[in-house]
Amino acid sequence: MFSLKLINKISNNVRSYVVLENSFLWNNSLELHKSECLEDFEILKSPNSLQEIKYEEPYFYINDSIGNCYIGITDMQLLNNLHVKRILGLNTILVSYEGGTNIYDLKSYENKRLLDFKIFTFQVANDMLFYVKDFEIIMHDLSDNLFTWSYLLKVLGLYSSITNEEKNYEVRKFLGIYDNKLIIQLTNATLLFLDINNGDVKQLLQLNKTIALPKGVFYDDNFPPYIANNYLVWLNNQRLLKIDLDSYEIEIIKDYFNVPKEEQFRFMHSTYFEDKIYFVADYGWQYVTPSRVGVMDVNTGGVIWQQQLEKTGGLPEPPKVTKDKLYIRTAKGEIYIFEKESYST
Repeated sequence: MFSLKLINKISNNVRSYVVLENSFLWNNSLELHKSECLEDFEILKSPNSLQEIKYEEPYFYINDSIGNCYIGITDMQLLNNLHVKRILGLNTILVSYEGGTNIYDLKSYENKRLLDFKIFTFQVANDMLFYVKDFEIIMHDLSDNLFTWSYLLKVLGLYSSITNEEKNYEVRKFLGIYDNKLIIQLTNATLLFLDINNGDVKQLLQLNKTIALPKGVFYDDNFPPYIANNYLVWLNNQRLLKIDLDSYEIEIIKDYFNVPKEEQFRFMHSTYFEDKIYFVADYGWQYVTPSRVGVMDVNTGGVIWQQQLEKTGGLPEPPKVTKDKLYIRTAKGEIYIFEKESYST
């Protein structure tokens, strides 16, 4: 039996947080804190509003509202006029700087121009940078600082939205790389697979055509799938499905709209971790925003644990999970921390 118990709650207008195995960092608008073994202490206080704390090995970093960044492994140092986008290596980071995108060396302080514009939706893998600009997916070789290939999304044509508007396809998220294929979530419940070497299309899956939902139920582009071994796992609204990344075969694990309305889950944000999906959801069409946090068996779609959190203003983010804990932030800026008690296989 799988169960969790609430062991702590932080109520300090938390804006964002990151978790490690035995500790986590969180920030409000001006302060960054570290919590460890139920003890909490302040790491830094900023004169400017702080944005989202992030961790990419080996660094923590957090940008502020005027284009600076704090970064460090233990102690945080201030980088003036640099907005960190991604950690590239032990000494190199991808940054926004003076209207463009640069590679900055933390050791030599070299600040080398990469692109003459900022990027927002992107993926870095080894020395490859994939990004979106003007409905075009572009691959840039970081080692040689050279354009390699591009794919124009407009070749896919237009689609009709749920409000019957004609729209171009857009990138929602770069999901990752599997077997030299770049996997991309597009709008309109569409998945695009591109060869990372030349940009050729390996496969295009359009769920609204191949496994359409019944009238009144729809896929939500705000909630992405996850790569799990050789599958994509996708819990989206009221359907759980798996996609084989070798054969592209789609398997519907479970639909949740085939029960009375008062017993229906509407799943929103979720996190995949060790054959389980940790989710936030509404149950019984009670609220517009999710008020329940729960755990699902990825192989059956069965909900094995769930709990409603009252008077939170909603649960706007996916849970964050370690081997023994689950963390969830509420719309009111509180963090609920649950400990996994037991489970059997």
